[in-house]
Amino acid sequence: MIVREARPGDAQAFADILNPLIDEGTSTAIEGHQRAEDWAWLARGDSQRTVCFVATDDEGRVLGFQYLEPARDTAQAASIASFARPDGGRRGVGAALFARTRGAAGHLGYAKIVAVIRADNVSGLAYYSKMGFHDTEVFRDVPMADGRPVDRIKKVFDL
Repeated sequence: MIVREARPGDAQAFADILNPLIDEGTSTAIEGHQRAEDWAWLARGDSQRTVCFVATDDEGRVLGFQYLEPARDTAQAASIASFARPDGGRRGVGAALFARTRGAAGHLGYAKIVAVIRADNVSGLAYYSKMGFHDTEVFRDVPMADGRPVDRIKKVFDL
């Protein structure tokens, strides 16, 4: 497995990973069909305080991606999002991505990393706990696009 910074050509892979997760319905708060154009900003690295890493197999197929961007509530925190190909069949993608992301967060001057995960995303909650994040807050009954309420759990990793 190779972990590298995202490139402009990765945007289609981001959409290809996200759409099955969105269709599945419980592993991301992102809603609606995604296109490469929706993710081009991330693959280009449009912000100095945003970073994105991808994990690829030896043939270059993107297995997952993870990014940090400035949190809305404080300049010292970064928000993180992580996505892995549901058919990836490769263990360790998330851990490999987080090793690079954690290092980049410190380099960018962040003091903590914040993840907000749907309460019904069992694998996402387990992943962030395994990476060392701790629960700090619960946002109750956050409405989805269809009006269905779903709790969100805020987890924090202190750098």
